[in-house]
Order: sequence, then C-alpha cells, then structure tokens
Amino acid sequence: MAQPKNDPLLKSVEKQVKDITSTLYTLLVTTQGTPGQTQNELQSTLRKNIIKLLTELRSLISTTPHLNFKIPVEVIDYVQEGRNPDIYTREFVELVMKINQMHKGKTEAFGDFRDVLAREFVGAVPEMRETVEKVVGVSGGKIAEAGF
Repeated sequence: MAQPKNDPLLKSVEKQVKDITSTLYTLLVTTQGTPGQTQNELQSTLRKNIIKLLTELRSLISTTPHLNFKIPVEVIDYVQEGRNPDIYTREFVELVMKINQMHKGKTEAFGDFRDVLAREFVGAVPEMRETVEKVVGVSGGKIAEAGF
C-alpha cells in the first residue's frame, strides 16, 4: 500500500531529502574554496557540512522505516545503471498504453466478429433469433449494432 501524497511523514521525508541535496551541493561548492580562504577555514567549513550531512542522513534513516512503499527492483536497477528513473516511468507508461491499445483493438475486433456471427446465424437459422439476441446482449453487444 502506498503512502497518501498529503501524508505528513512523506512530506517530512521529502523535506529531509531536499535538505540532504542542498547540503551535498554546499559541500560541492565548498570543496572549490573561495578566494582568500585559508586551508584551516576550508577544513572547518567542510567538517561542519559533513557533520550536518551525517546528521541529516541519520534523521532520514530513522524516519524511513515508518514509510510504507515499495520501489520496483527494475527502477533500482535502472538507477544503478546510471539511467534516469523518469525515463523508466515514461517507457513503462508508453508500454502500458501500447498494450491497452492492442487489447482495445482485440476487444473491438471480437465485438465486430460477434455481431457478424450473430447476424449470419440469425440469417441462416431464424428460429434462433431470440437466443442469439440474449447471447449478444449478455456478451456486451447491442442488438441494434448486430444488424438483425
């Protein structure tokens, strides 16, 4: 079962992840140093930011066990291969749409076949009209569309 989007715990985790991302960015910028900054100042700033990052990671680790969601193994593999999970999502949605279109086409084809078969059946055996109408109706067809 997935967490509701407005769940306070989920919002908290989102904020924590954003904070971690911000701290990582700060560390990246800090490693470049600033003009006029001494080696000791740079080390002190890096140390503070690393401690902050560790604190944020600990907080995230203590919060996440309470979340109830599953990440598909395929998505994890996708990320481990260095690919964007948004692309996985887009490809998955496109695949589902393709399959749905194929099933829709098959359903419509079987419906057309049902109607043609019913029309031909009634034409060949008129006394079966009532039974054929029931079968067409039960199978989701409309008597008028069957054309008999």
